[in-house]
Amino acid sequence: MFFLLVASAISSVCTVLIPFFEKAILDGIGTGNGQTRNIAALICVCVASAIALFLCAFITTKLYYSFKKELEYVLLHSLSQQESKTVSTKGSGAFLGAVFGDSEQIASVVAVNYFSIAFTLVASIASIVISAVWSLTFLFIAGVSYLLILVVIFSANRIYLSNLKKGKEEIYSLNPKVLEFIENKNSILSYSSFDAYEQSMFAGFTRRDSFFIKANLASDISKISISVIQSVALAVFFAFAAFDLEAGRLDVSTLVALISYFSVIFLPIGSVKEMYENIQKFNVFFEKVKEPLCARTNLCIPRDGLICFDGVSCSYGGKAVLRDITFPVDGKIALIGLSGEGKTTLIKLLFGSAKPTAGQVSIGQRKSESVSRNLLFSCVRYYSQDLEIFDDDLLFNITLGKKGLPVEKYQKERERYAQRVFDAFSKVVGNAAFSRKNIAETTSVLCDIYAIDPKDLKDKRIQNEVFSAISAIDDIRGTSRFVSDCIFPKKFYSTERLNRIIADLELEKLEGRKFGQRGSNISGGEKARVSLARFLLPLSENSFVLDEPLLSLDLLAQQKLTKVLKRYLGSQNGIIITHDLGIAKALSEKIFILDDATIKCRGTHEELLAESTVYKDLYSAYSNQK
Repeated sequence: MFFLLVASAISSVCTVLIPFFEKAILDGIGTGNGQTRNIAALICVCVASAIALFLCAFITTKLYYSFKKELEYVLLHSLSQQESKTVSTKGSGAFLGAVFGDSEQIASVVAVNYFSIAFTLVASIASIVISAVWSLTFLFIAGVSYLLILVVIFSANRIYLSNLKKGKEEIYSLNPKVLEFIENKNSILSYSSFDAYEQSMFAGFTRRDSFFIKANLASDISKISISVIQSVALAVFFAFAAFDLEAGRLDVSTLVALISYFSVIFLPIGSVKEMYENIQKFNVFFEKVKEPLCARTNLCIPRDGLICFDGVSCSYGGKAVLRDITFPVDGKIALIGLSGEGKTTLIKLLFGSAKPTAGQVSIGQRKSESVSRNLLFSCVRYYSQDLEIFDDDLLFNITLGKKGLPVEKYQKERERYAQRVFDAFSKVVGNAAFSRKNIAETTSVLCDIYAIDPKDLKDKRIQNEVFSAISAIDDIRGTSRFVSDCIFPKKFYSTERLNRIIADLELEKLEGRKFGQRGSNISGGEKARVSLARFLLPLSENSFVLDEPLLSLDLLAQQKLTKVLKRYLGSQNGIIITHDLGIAKALSEKIFILDDATIKCRGTHEELLAESTVYKDLYSAYSNQK
């Protein structure tokens, strides 16, 4: 930044000096006095100006891309801190547009050299003062021109920004539709008119383009108007200068210098216009991404993995989806209910994607919405019915790039990591973690837990919140062990366990293959097996959520893999959401029936058959179907 300041100052000083030396050279024609010195000085000033301008351009470009990269990082990283409203309401395409499009527009605010603008203004004022000594006519014409140009800039910019904002809104609306069109093309080909569907999208393209055309026209008209005003002002000045030359009130050397200063005094106009536009664009686009950019990290740490729903109610659009749901997840619990009965909403409430209208969801005696999103997903292993497959091979899709270790080494590293977490917590409670000496020792552990950037831990506010969160732990040893058991499996895995899972789930045939975008090269059943392998890989006793497991598999595969699942789940506690009563009976210890937004009945399979008419009817229908 210092070099940008110096380079900007040098450039502006040179701008003022060049016309001065030009006048001195013209005045010296015929006398020979100091001509060599003046010419050498002019060349040196021009070279210095060129070098300074190059340095300014290089530094501002570097600043722009550094800032843009930081914005893109923060926007993507915000997904680890909170559920994105843009993704949930407008789709991943709109969020992608914000990451790579809006960040570019926001970053343009640093692409302007503000030092240069300040120094150019000073140079312009200096040029006006010098010129006023030589010609008051010059001062009057320049002043009127400035007023006209400022009116044009502010008027055109209002039109430009209004249409730019509308155009960007159309892009946010169109992106998810285009993605749907691409991904669901087979359905459109089978059940709709492909051309009609295209035309409906192209109508959106036309609306989008109409706004951008108006915005660009306003910008172009502004630039042309400024150029015209400058040209007219210069022509008027020439006319008056001709009279002054003829009357002997002005000499040729002064005229040449004034012409040079004429361009100098208008230099700030372009810079101020660019600065004003960029600041206005910043305000427009910042509103679009303010939520993820200002995302705050939840810092509470659960003492253990016990999930509790306590008087939880939730409504959408005035309609109750859940009413007074209360139960601890102290075993394997199957949730069964018709579609739309709130099973998925329970999971959203657990992971903070939705908020209850009454009651609370807690994990380890902490509200789930106050726990770091990274830690929450580490504490509760989640198998989603929306299977997430990467365009990579089998190994990556199961391990997600973690490092494999033999089981004996895995256990040793696990113990070392547990001690590191305990030491970090102890230092925080001892208020020593954030000293210059100890910060490096705890930073990596705290970043693992909260998924935050190391530089964020230099923020006093975050330091105080981390201190408060960890100081609230009443059992440092037990909680640090729990946390390390949650985080460590995200860094390493047991190679023996991986090989066993691949064999048990019969995935060997997928080895050495790329799965394609979203798993386009493998079948639905294979996607389910790969996702299940990823779910089973961590060596931990954490709570879990299984959302419609084995949904894409045939009956024989379901029966076989249900036994595999039961063996791997062992004594872990968790929630199993399913429509399949056979899976619920095989995997769960208790079964809850959701109906009319409440838990109508709960118990073991045998208890519900004996006591619940609803469950008896459901199981009878299930048995007949099988």
